[in-house]
Amino acid sequence: MEKDVFISYSRRDSVVADRICRALDRAGISYFIDRQGIAGGMEFPEVLANAIVGCKIFLFVASRNSYQSDYTNNEITFAFNRKRRMLPYIIDGSALPIALEFTFARINRRTIEEHPIDTVLVDDLLDLLGRQKTTSQAATTRRLSAPEMHQYGCIAYIEQKYAEAVEWFTKAEGYFLAQNNLGECYYYGRGVPQDYAEAVKWYRKSAEQGYFLAQNNLGECYYYGRGVPQDYAEAVKWYRKSAEQGDAESQFNLGYCYHYGKGVPQDYAEAVEWFTKSAERGNVDAQSNLGVCYYNGQGVPQDYAEAVKWYRKSAEQGNAKAQSNLGVCYYNGQGVPQDYAEAIRWYKKSVEQGDASAQYRLGLCYYYGKGVLEDEVKAFEWFSKSAEQGYIASQNMVAKCYRYGRGIKSDYEEALRWFRKAAAKGNFDAMKGLADCYERGIGVDKDEAEAVEWYRKAAVQGHGSSMYALGYRYYIGYYVGTELKRDYTEAVKWLLNAAQKNIVGAMPYLAECYYEGKGVPKDYGEAIKWYKKAAAQGNFSAQFALSKLGVK
Repeated sequence: MEKDVFISYSRRDSVVADRICRALDRAGISYFIDRQGIAGGMEFPEVLANAIVGCKIFLFVASRNSYQSDYTNNEITFAFNRKRRMLPYIIDGSALPIALEFTFARINRRTIEEHPIDTVLVDDLLDLLGRQKTTSQAATTRRLSAPEMHQYGCIAYIEQKYAEAVEWFTKAEGYFLAQNNLGECYYYGRGVPQDYAEAVKWYRKSAEQGYFLAQNNLGECYYYGRGVPQDYAEAVKWYRKSAEQGDAESQFNLGYCYHYGKGVPQDYAEAVEWFTKSAERGNVDAQSNLGVCYYNGQGVPQDYAEAVKWYRKSAEQGNAKAQSNLGVCYYNGQGVPQDYAEAIRWYKKSVEQGDASAQYRLGLCYYYGKGVLEDEVKAFEWFSKSAEQGYIASQNMVAKCYRYGRGIKSDYEEALRWFRKAAAKGNFDAMKGLADCYERGIGVDKDEAEAVEWYRKAAVQGHGSSMYALGYRYYIGYYVGTELKRDYTEAVKWLLNAAQKNIVGAMPYLAECYYEGKGVPKDYGEAIKWYKKAAAQGNFSAQFALSKLGVK
């Protein structure tokens, strides 16, 4: 079980540990990490102890998480007693606890800020292992093995000598790590012209040897149709091969395919299973998406507190979507006490990364004065930033601001333009807003028939207030050219749909239809029922009608 490096870390730092493993793979440095090095049925303490004794370097991934871990503290003590060469690598800017200060007193510690993983850390490890770092020092007196040629390629890659790296990776014929790295060179156009088809060729060679990173990379090529025809089912096949080896990124990708029905039948429960596996290993995207599943009750019972838990894990690692969604939970008081100030704090973290949904939500805070002083100008600024990124709800709000002069000078033509953008993408409020513009001749020639068509587009998709507006138009009539069109049967149909969605304004008109037999047979009882429902919710016309009928 002898390895170059033993990696001691907290599972809460799995994302960074994965990055280190990927860098070591590319550099040809062998390593032991507890998620990979222990076979089923082996005794954990014995395997762990043998791995530490057999390593050349003990790499401690230092963080606030690992300081609190009994496992890492036991590993450090054992390695220290066994006089292993030790290297502390601080990943979160924290200070070593005093006990560890003593343990590492004579050792130069590294930090992730000053010693990036893919360059300086790998370089330092190669130094400590006594290996050459520059390809110019390569041995010429004997034939190099494929792993050695791959190692030289990694060194050249780290030194950004990409053409030289490609040469070495190509020479390491048949070696799965070199094949995957050569695929990455072609994928990103480093040292060679970008060529997705060539990238796929090399990823496939590596993937077929079982290398999980190459399997994930090949899956992504099929998912996005890069170098091969887009094929979600084939993407799923390769994601699954990698995910079953425990790769967190592939587990997330596979969960995503199940969540959205890409290459497999949509299955929220299966999505949750894979998101959970990935999230527990620290993948921030999986944590965020798992939060979405709990928030919406997709594949699991709806649980806002659990949603908040996973949003927070992801948000604290900088995931913009999770930050925005955590803000929503604070805004609505879902899973946490309602706290507008905390909502705004998370929205602001997200908008710093340009997230359109957070820009929209921060705009709403300013628009309605939630957690901040009401400021329609700032609201419009945030809506505009979000709308320019294509966020549909913001496009609708920008249209409303132009329509009513909120935070910006009223401009009907601009309002119409933004209503069209949002309506074309299926926003019901924008369809209704566009219908209102046609009905009133705002920014466009008045056209009641066109208004009815836009009300219908929103109504048939279940938009309650548009159902009411459409029913009302059929009730009072609308002009097609100079001809007045009226249809009480259609009026009843849409007024009833709206009333069943508790759109109070629709209820008195529906009641009148039943009372007078317009579009339906007369039904006094049904009329009184709808008058009473509207009156109970404060509708004056319904209250007046009941009074005239002598009904209490």
